[in-house]
Amino acid sequence: MTEDRIAPVLKTEDLAVSRAGRLLLTGLTLTLEPGAILHVSGENGIGKTSLIRTLAGLAPPAGGRLWLSGVPFMEDPQGHRESCLMIAHENALKPALSVARNLTFWAQVWGATDASVAAVRRLFGLAALWERPVRTLSQGQKRRVSLARLAFAGDRPLLLLDEPWVGLDEAAAQELADCLFAHARAGRAIVMTSHQPVPMAGIATLHLKAHVAPAQEETETV
Repeated sequence: MTEDRIAPVLKTEDLAVSRAGRLLLTGLTLTLEPGAILHVSGENGIGKTSLIRTLAGLAPPAGGRLWLSGVPFMEDPQGHRESCLMIAHENALKPALSVARNLTFWAQVWGATDASVAAVRRLFGLAALWERPVRTLSQGQKRRVSLARLAFAGDRPLLLLDEPWVGLDEAAAQELADCLFAHARAGRAIVMTSHQPVPMAGIATLHLKAHVAPAQEETETV
């Protein structure tokens, strides 16, 4: 008798990614198991953000195949999108609203529990900023507010972050690293882009080059 194998959280086969009709990446084959963390690096404009958007189901693949928890993207696009938590490079905060009201809004959008809404105040030193309008915050503080939405992951198996380290000081960067490792220990898979070194030891890195480069043609399992 053989045990049923748990499906990878994320799998791609010969995935191609485009932006505005221009092909950026081809032949990307990946397998991310529960608990995997993948750092996607590469020059600006190479397609890191477009890849994250494609993995999140916000842009259709330009070719190849994409699975989330064993389900093909084309079989259930809406379910795919709802099973991902994506934090984009833009902070997606309303400047006139307080930190509390911004995060309460996102908690409602992502169906967060009361416990996670209460817990988010303890992240990234946000208690001291809680009632301040976002427009009064520094860029680093705004990024911390945006990243605190990781508390609203719920049972989503895949976290996708685009340039999460930009604007963070050393303490906030360490707290983010600890937060991501905790999500990985909970069985989620994480893909994050960064053009700068990532302060997380022991994680896999995929360096993107121009499309049809060997880096995209090789199969990687994380």
